[in-house]
Parts: sequence; C-alpha cells; structure tokens
Amino acid sequence: MTLTLIHTQLTTDTCDGVLYVDGQKLCETSEHASRALRPGVYAVLRHYCRQYGRHVPLILEHPTQDVLLRCRRCGKGGELYANTLLPVCCPQLKMGNGVHRRTDGSVLMGTLVVPGCMKHTRAPYGLLSERLRKAFGRGVAVTLVVTGFPHQLPQISVRP
Repeated sequence: MTLTLIHTQLTTDTCDGVLYVDGQKLCETSEHASRALRPGVYAVLRHYCRQYGRHVPLILEHPTQDVLLRCRRCGKGGELYANTLLPVCCPQLKMGNGVHRRTDGSVLMGTLVVPGCMKHTRAPYGLLSERLRKAFGRGVAVTLVVTGFPHQLPQISVRP
C-alpha cells in the first residue's frame, strides 16, 4: 500500500498538501512548516500510542528509528483531544484542527479551510485507519512517499 503526500502550498507557518492512497485522493493535509516531512520515502507503522490510548499511523523518519525509546518518554496524559500536543516529536497521520503551535511532527488530515486550519478531520482519518488495519492484518508493507518543496522548507534539528 502506498500513501503519497504532495506538498502544494508553503507559507511561513504551514505546509499544506494532498494525501493519496494507492493513487486515489483521500484528503488534504497540513503540517507545521518547521516540522514538515522532507521529500522522500518513509515507512508507516500502525503503532499503539500510550498518549492517545489507541493505534495510530506512525511515520518513521529514519529506517533504524527506535520507536519504543521515544514512547518511553510519552506517558498517558489527562484528558486528551485531537489537538493535544505530544511531549516528544512523533510524526503521525492524525486528526486535528490546526497546526499553529503544533511542533510534534503531526500531519493533520481533513478539508483545508485556510492554510494550517482543517475541518472534517474524523472521516478521512477513520477511512485511512481502517485501510491500514486491513493492510497490516494481511502483512502488506505501507510506505509514505512525500514530494514537493525539496529546498524551500526551513532546516530543523530532529529532537530525540
């Protein structure tokens, strides 16, 4: 299964795009410009997030990344909402309304209202979660291909 994220608009704060699943458009996306994914190919895992208490689509930034090492620093929080920030940088495809102040590496899914602001985020997230659950159940590898804006994104340091 191949997810394709095409960055289409870059502002000083946001990087917006479109997400395709096996060539079919699923939804629009938005990321914080300082943590936007660089063009390349990434592995996607269905990983249990202790913070949210559910399985989430996790994007591996490096092939040798130790996911569990990062998760040890992230415990179950109090009341959580779609816009709750994670205490560590953990790129995930997720629900949420806005990317401003969100520097945890999240790729928000939904319908873009204005740059960095989303609506109708539950439906595409639910569709993608179900497809990923079935794909991983069949043993299918899932990759995310990111294209667009190779030299225009600001340089950042990756937090452990």
